Amino acid sequence: MLLIVICLLIAGCTTMTESDSNVKETPITYPTLFTMEADNFLYELEVNDGMFTGQEPVITASLTYIGDKEEIVITHATSPFYFDLQETTRGYTIDYFMDMPLVYTTLKKGEPLVERYRKSGGYSDEDAEDYQLFIQEFLDERYPTGNYVVHGYAQFTIEGAAQNTELGGHIGFTVE
Repeated sequence: MLLIVICLLIAGCTTMTESDSNVKETPITYPTLFTMEADNFLYELEVNDGMFTGQEPVITASLTYIGDKEEIVITHATSPFYFDLQETTRGYTIDYFMDMPLVYTTLKKGEPLVERYRKSGGYSDEDAEDYQLFIQEFLDERYPTGNYVVHGYAQFTIEGAAQNTELGGHIGFTVE
């Protein structure tokens, strides 16, 4: 009788451990399209698919003025669009670098300003060797296998306004 109870306890503990490990391995999924409408603007962030094998994802952001005027002028850095990537399998952040001049862009009502993500990133000699190799592969070849989240946003100021406007959200994809 004691032997049966011990076997049941061991089997129960094993089942709990397997269940726990499966939960930890399941990646958090994000949509492939994010849309936000606020302050007379429509912001969209999109990746062309949620799963990639052998091809590069195409990530785009767009900003459309939907207010009452026929056009509006915004100011921003080199681009109003930012694409911060995180590879969640390894926990790596891929920096997005941009020059910071003051640029003026005229947005016509209903006509989207669209930009495609271009790979960016870097590392220092102080970073771990695994991270350096990851970034080298990312920049030189293709996206390393893993789960990616894009924290995208548009940041700009309407000409004559005192405060910045920021619209953004998250999308994700997997590279096999």
